[in-house]
Amino acid sequence: MHPAALRVAALALLIAGGGCRREPAAPAARASGEAAALLARLDTSAVQQAFARAAPYAYTRISTLERLDAQGRRLPFGRRADAPSGNPERIVGLTLPADPPYRSARAHEDYRFRLGADTLLGGRRVQRLEIRLREGAKAGIAMPAVDFFFDPATRLVVAVRQQYRHDSAFYRERTSSYVEIRQTPAGDWVPAAAASDAAYKLLLGAQQRYRTTSRFEDYRQRR
Repeated sequence: MHPAALRVAALALLIAGGGCRREPAAPAARASGEAAALLARLDTSAVQQAFARAAPYAYTRISTLERLDAQGRRLPFGRRADAPSGNPERIVGLTLPADPPYRSARAHEDYRFRLGADTLLGGRRVQRLEIRLREGAKAGIAMPAVDFFFDPATRLVVAVRQQYRHDSAFYRERTSSYVEIRQTPAGDWVPAAAASDAAYKLLLGAQQRYRTTSRFEDYRQRR
């Protein structure tokens, strides 16, 4: 199952100067600028509205909640109340936050944008756009990696994967989240999968890591 990443602001590149000829941008920089401009035109509304559009349907949700050690091996649960809820609607909010750093005015300084290879997702060919934090970027940025998977013809985003991190003197967190949608025969975009893998550590405590996954199947109109 896919782990876990988004919208980003446009980046203008190669602006014509008044009577002044500029040297062409380096290929890598030009490719990053073109990818950033494309990302700004992606449509994430179907992902954001997927759970609302699923309301008229009955469906089967298959979910798992696992407690893991640092190497990813399963552990028995301690107190179940300590585990995260794994609410898939909450995962959408984690994956597509309202004001992420890769949409900031200096995003092109902190991030690298790249078109990845095409892939198949739910039997559909999609393109992948990658956003990665640059080496030497400003300290304290919470989102080091994001991936958009989108239909190349419509630019509709059908899956998002994101990584989140937080470091302080007393607390450390590393989280990966992933959301994927699918289309019903009636044309509605509804959830297909949601997942979150989160590791937390307090200064004087042991690391706690939980992985939640949900798949949504057998959509049918309610009677």
